[in-house]
Amino acid sequence: MMSHSAMWNQIALQISQATGQPFQIGHRRSVGGGSVNQAYVVSEEERAYFVKLNQAKTAKLRSRCSGRNE
Repeated sequence: MMSHSAMWNQIALQISQATGQPFQIGHRRSVGGGSVNQAYVVSEEERAYFVKLNQAKTAKLRSRCSGRNE
C-alpha cells in the first residue's frame, strides 16, 4: 500500500503530466465530497485542482485554473 505522502506526490506528478506544467502541492484542504468519496482542493500559487479519492484511493482531477474545467 502506498504511503500518504507518496500518494500526494503521485497526485502532483499526475497533475504535472496532465497539464504539461510542473506542479507541487503547496496547500491542501478537505472539502465535502459525499458519503463515498474524500475530496480535496490542492493548489499552488496560481493553480488549484479538485481531487476526489474513492475507497481504492484512485484520484480524479478537475482543474480550477483560470475559471475553466479541464
